[in-house]
Amino acid sequence: SASPSKLPSVSPSTMPSGNPTASPATHVPTKDAYTESVVGFAAVSGSPGMTYNTGGSVMTTTTGGEGGTVVTVTTAAEFDTYIDKDSRGPGPYIVQVQGMLISTVDKVYKISSDTTIVGVGSSSGIVGGELRIEDLNSNIIIRNLVLDGGSDNDAIQIKNNAHHIWIDHCYIDGTGVHDGCLDIKDGSD
Repeated sequence: SASPSKLPSVSPSTMPSGNPTASPATHVPTKDAYTESVVGFAAVSGSPGMTYNTGGSVMTTTTGGEGGTVVTVTTAAEFDTYIDKDSRGPGPYIVQVQGMLISTVDKVYKISSDTTIVGVGSSSGIVGGELRIEDLNSNIIIRNLVLDGGSDNDAIQIKNNAHHIWIDHCYIDGTGVHDGCLDIKDGSD
């Protein structure tokens, strides 16, 4: 697995006021090269009869934790608490990751619907754990993170009909990974 000192710089796109910005790495587009709005399937509205798991209402576009509680986490334990609605409580959340979170070996972080996870600064992310989005969870945004799933995990796994997921400006390190770094499978969009 990668160590924080060897991780590349990731260009932040939406940063809270007062936080530093980083020089973009050559493989990451600069802020001017993309739009702040969701694009592609993330921007597609649901249609009548296509209600997914939104309590019977039609999903509009991918908004993640927009309008919800904003928390900044600095440990893997805090991160685990705020990405799971059973731990954090109901409602949307924006989880800001400050620094590198070092996970226990092969830890799986299950991400609930209506969540935005955003790295703060140029070297924020998760080493050794897998972000898992599954079982019809939806409306999730993952941005500006350095991710290394460790030896036996994907960095991100999306499965079992999860949908409306937006991932951008992330650096996913596959060094030493025997599986994929990002898997989308089993009916997920």
